[in-house]
Amino acid sequence: MKGYMSTSVEEYESKTPNSKALYEKAVTLFPGGICHDKRYFHPYPFYVDMAKGSKIWDVDRNKYIDYWMGHFALILGHSPSPVTESLTEQIGKGTHWGTVNELQIELAIRIKRNVRCADMVRFCNSGMEANTYAVRLARGYTGKKVVLKAEGGWHGFTSDLLIGINKEFEESESMGLLPDFSNYVKTIPFNDLEGTMDVIRSEESLAAVVIEPVIGSGGFIPADREYLSALKEEADSKEFLLIFDEIITGFRLGLGGAQDHYGVVPNLTVLGKIIGGGLPIGAIVGEDQIMALADPTAVRRKSEKVKIGGGTFSCNPMTMKAGIATIDRLEEDRRIYTRIASMGECLRQGYEKILRDNGLPAVATGVGSLFHFHTPNRDGVSIRSPRDAVDTANEDRSREIFLRLVNKGFFIPRLNGCISSAHTKEENEELLIAISEEVREV
Repeated sequence: MKGYMSTSVEEYESKTPNSKALYEKAVTLFPGGICHDKRYFHPYPFYVDMAKGSKIWDVDRNKYIDYWMGHFALILGHSPSPVTESLTEQIGKGTHWGTVNELQIELAIRIKRNVRCADMVRFCNSGMEANTYAVRLARGYTGKKVVLKAEGGWHGFTSDLLIGINKEFEESESMGLLPDFSNYVKTIPFNDLEGTMDVIRSEESLAAVVIEPVIGSGGFIPADREYLSALKEEADSKEFLLIFDEIITGFRLGLGGAQDHYGVVPNLTVLGKIIGGGLPIGAIVGEDQIMALADPTAVRRKSEKVKIGGGTFSCNPMTMKAGIATIDRLEEDRRIYTRIASMGECLRQGYEKILRDNGLPAVATGVGSLFHFHTPNRDGVSIRSPRDAVDTANEDRSREIFLRLVNKGFFIPRLNGCISSAHTKEENEELLIAISEEVREV
């Protein structure tokens, strides 16, 4: 396959025969052998058998220092004792009740006291589900139809936002979308204030702008503070809603997430990942008057309510317990954030220096504990948006570096990673040494 040196593939295959056998079985069961598109890499993914702290082990007993961390959900690392102990306590009481419980109140209280816009909370089962409900709330509250989202922004596979995500942003992301879909969901150019305002001001029926303050799929590219502030001012002026997708940044950039980091408070926020402590979760949080539309006890006509469900497993006691344990630990030791942010900055700076010392162009983006190692095709590249990243990427080099790092025992899919509290400075130094050794051969 283009993008991988045959020697790298051969080394990988020699180390992972059991994973290869499992993948050959998986392709007879799942389309492409996987249940999440991003979990495939050539020639096949390795199969994980166990995980602890900063490390994962595959079925061939290979050990990897993990910078993927469960799609960035595991800020305390794999199987942290506060979480595993709370789950052990809960499992004897019941794994799923399907009714209200005190644990959901306790987790919601912790979210409300940390997230600025969280007057009220509604839990569901995934970030995608939460984004779907946030868009529905925005349309219901404003009575308008059009939703704008950032070019390159990823909000799950919800049809409400499945546009302008991958390379060739203008092309359709999927078959099966209704023909008039693009009339109601459109893109804005990330970090381009003038271009964004042109789009906003051209829409007469604008319900919401949905945006990741640090755009994940583009490589953890942070928004300019002025850009987010201008969006908030325009939302207040034009009476549409500003929705932050903080599924990644929520409780990662700090207890208050990106809205606290930037000092910009949206009308609604979508959360996930960290608030579930490693178990499935999603949440919509926001202003009282907006969230009230989802109140099933309110005396209103059906046409004046917004149905946003929750799902069979919403407020599952295991998830609630894991989330409570995680946030409690983060509140107890806020130095965790300072430490992992410092380590993230060291990785970003170290990567850029290593590649440049070897005569290769390099850019590392990210903020706090989030990082992305870009492989631009020329020097002097500035990456401020997903389009910048795509237009300048040397994808062959990126894939080759990734597989070489896997062979050395580091897992960073698409060179997109994060630091957990379980990672050590020594492990980061080992990663930089491995990058230095491998880029000379690429």
